[in-house]
Amino acid sequence: MSCGAAIVLVFVGCLFASKKGLAGDEAEGVGFVYNAPPGCPDEAQFVRLVREKTTRFLPGPVRAGQRAFRVSIRGDHPSRGELVIQGGAVPEARRAYEGDSCAEIAAALALATALAVDPHALAAPAVSSVPLDPLPTPSAPVLPAPPLGSASAPSAPFAAPAAPAPVARTNPTPGRRAWSFGLGLLGHTATGVAPNPLWAGGLTMQLLDQPVHPQLVTRLDLEYGAAASTPVNGGTLEFSRWLARLAVCPFTRGFGVADAMICGHLAVGLLTARTEGIPKATQDTGYWGSAGASLVLRLALPGKLFLDVSGGIDAPFRRDRFTVQPAQELHHVPAAGGLASVAVVKSL
Repeated sequence: MSCGAAIVLVFVGCLFASKKGLAGDEAEGVGFVYNAPPGCPDEAQFVRLVREKTTRFLPGPVRAGQRAFRVSIRGDHPSRGELVIQGGAVPEARRAYEGDSCAEIAAALALATALAVDPHALAAPAVSSVPLDPLPTPSAPVLPAPPLGSASAPSAPFAAPAAPAPVARTNPTPGRRAWSFGLGLLGHTATGVAPNPLWAGGLTMQLLDQPVHPQLVTRLDLEYGAAASTPVNGGTLEFSRWLARLAVCPFTRGFGVADAMICGHLAVGLLTARTEGIPKATQDTGYWGSAGASLVLRLALPGKLFLDVSGGIDAPFRRDRFTVQPAQELHHVPAAGGLASVAVVKSL
C-alpha cells in the first residue's frame, strides 16, 4: 500500500470517528416555559446561562413526546425558584432553590436545567438548595476524578458544592421534607352563626411541608368575633364567639407566584347570646362545633410574606334556637353557613 493511500485511509477513519462523537452530543429539543418577576433575568438571559454550560439545550414550545422544562422564580430579596420537569423517565420531577437574589436563583436553576440534559455540564452557584424529587438525567459514564489543582466536578448531577461562606439557611437532609412555619394575622366573616354576619379577627399559624409550592398545609386559626346587634322587643340581641379552627389542605396546585388549595376544617368554640334593654334580660353561652371545606388562594409577596384569601361553607354540629318569652324565636342556626377570610402570613 502506498504512503498516500495510507494517509487517505487514516483521514477517513478520523472523520468517521469525529462524526460519531458529534452524533452522541446532539442537542435535546425540549419544551420550555419560564416565569420570573420584573427585575429578574428574563427568558433570553436564562437560556443564555444554560447555553454557557452546555450546547445540548434546545428550548422550544411544549410538544407531545418531549420533556417539558418549567422554570418559575418568585420574590427578589430573598428569592425562591423551582424547576419542574415533566415527561421522560419520571412523570414529574422538581428541584427548588432559595437565595438572596433572583440572579443567584436563576444561575442555580440554569445549572439544574443544563445538568438535566447534559450531566457533563460543570459549574455550580453558591446558593441554598431545597432538594425535592430527583430530576431525571440521561445516562452517562462516570467521569474520572480530576487532577489536583483543577476544578472538581459535582459528585451528583444536582448536588451544589458548599459555598465559601456559611449560608443562613441549613439545607435539609436529602429525601426529607423541608418543613416551614408561618405566623400571621387574619380577618374572618361568617354567616348563619347569628342573625347578622359575624366579623372576627385573630391569629393564624401554618405548617407547610416546603416553602415553595407546598403539597401539604396545616393551619390553626384562633379568633374572636361579634355580630351587629339585632333589635327585638324594644331591646337588642347580641352574639359573640370565641373559636379555634384547624384546617388541613392536602390538595394544592402551584402556578407562578400563587398556590390554590382545597382545605377541610374542624372548629370548636363558645357562642354567647345576650339581650339588652329587655325585662329579665338574659345571657346564654353554649358550645359551638362545626366542620366544612374551603378554597384558598395563596399569593407570594416580597419579604417572605404570603396573602391567603379563602371562601367556603361551614356546617354546625348543633342547630341552636334562641327565643324569648312568650316563645318568640329570635334566631335558629341554619344547617350550613358561608365563611370567608383574609390572612397575611410571615414565613419564619
